[in-house]
Amino acid sequence: MLYWQSADREQAHWPVPRVSLLVAFFVMGLASPVLGGRLGIVAVFFAAACFPSKALRAHLRKGDLISIIAIVSCVMILGNFDAIGDLLGNDSFRFSWILLGLSGLAVPARFKLIRGPVFGCCMAMIAMMVFQITSAVGNTSVISAIERNGSYLAAFLLATIVLIRKASRDTFIWQMALVSMVNCGFCAFEILYPTSSITISSSRLADTTLRSAGLYANAITSGLMVTNFLLITAMSCTKPKATKKEKAALLCMTGITGIGVLATFSRSAALAFFMAGIMVALRIANNKVDRFIQYAPVAVAVLLVSFFAAGEFMVSKGSLHKDATKRYDMMKNVMQGDVGLLVEALIHRTGAWEPSRRYWEKPTVFGYGYAFCSENEIFPPHNMIILTLVETGLVGLLVFVSLIVYFCGFGAWSFTARNGLLFSALFLPILLIIVESHSLFTRRYFCVYLVNLMLLTRVIFSNKELRR
Repeated sequence: MLYWQSADREQAHWPVPRVSLLVAFFVMGLASPVLGGRLGIVAVFFAAACFPSKALRAHLRKGDLISIIAIVSCVMILGNFDAIGDLLGNDSFRFSWILLGLSGLAVPARFKLIRGPVFGCCMAMIAMMVFQITSAVGNTSVISAIERNGSYLAAFLLATIVLIRKASRDTFIWQMALVSMVNCGFCAFEILYPTSSITISSSRLADTTLRSAGLYANAITSGLMVTNFLLITAMSCTKPKATKKEKAALLCMTGITGIGVLATFSRSAALAFFMAGIMVALRIANNKVDRFIQYAPVAVAVLLVSFFAAGEFMVSKGSLHKDATKRYDMMKNVMQGDVGLLVEALIHRTGAWEPSRRYWEKPTVFGYGYAFCSENEIFPPHNMIILTLVETGLVGLLVFVSLIVYFCGFGAWSFTARNGLLFSALFLPILLIIVESHSLFTRRYFCVYLVNLMLLTRVIFSNKELRR
């Protein structure tokens, strides 16, 4: 499995595309909307997901079509290709129909790979989804509950199947890195051309894009997701002694990701990006804590240069909206260690709780039913704790917290310096999503965070599982 505490089963190569490919797809993500319009950027996203990499061709030569379907469909689900219809201006067509159909082929065919401690986590997730569907009975639409929870569960199981095997994991990481670079390029386009109509960003004012969102529509989500893909890539670079080209590729991906995060002007994503950068530093230090101090300045320099260079360039153009400029200044302070600004932002976001106050202030035992807020057009509270109290009540909150704690696996792994570093880098974005978003279980692509947490605590931190 993944290399962390053991050097068993080393990789031949890190699963990171070479520098030239990373830069090329970033540039195409930036330039294709200008040169090819909506069709141009859509074509580049599909080209990245289906790029005939050496690893993908190897699956084809073996006739392993199920693995190809699983990898490509998982890349598209986590890359939120469901938004392709919106990007093309056709909100009636949902690409998820096709992706869920492909998942329906891959998950049953590979479900036997899920076993051991990972199987227990998957069963816990299934139980959570069943509980949410049950809460809708007699309260809200059961059909809608089955559709939403079923599609989320399919994405969760598919991501688990793809990431649990080395061959499919490495191929997936390679393809996902290209998609992430395209998304970062598209984010840069949205800010450099703020009046362009080629965008699905929810942060628009008077036909001007204030914050980029790429293919995720929401700025915070876009920043957190591209950061997550950087973290997954760093976690999956299991070869202890990489070549200079491999390390350069990982640093290049880090730098481009910094541009994509900056363009979202998300303080939470900036903090998560910095934590992912620490993991990158540990990887280029050959996973040795004593060498980490030596290599950390290099990784941090890449983080800061890519982030602030892009920011200063955008500010110098003078085309940024004053809200974006203000957010950039706050992001700079956060990156320089002023965490108090994050606390202020969290306090400000509590204003979103007000429309649902009458329901969560005096919570019931079982709540008002799954998707109660959306079906009754109540402004979502942007907080998983509050939403859970409203829709599934005190029992639902207990189930939710129990699931998160269970996935953390406390007591089953040793809290060493390296383990604590990686756990913090992964759990911090999950915590931010819980307190800043209501979408942890409604957006299929967010399932990757819990899949990573499960693999981290059940496989990476377990010597027994690593030797399997």
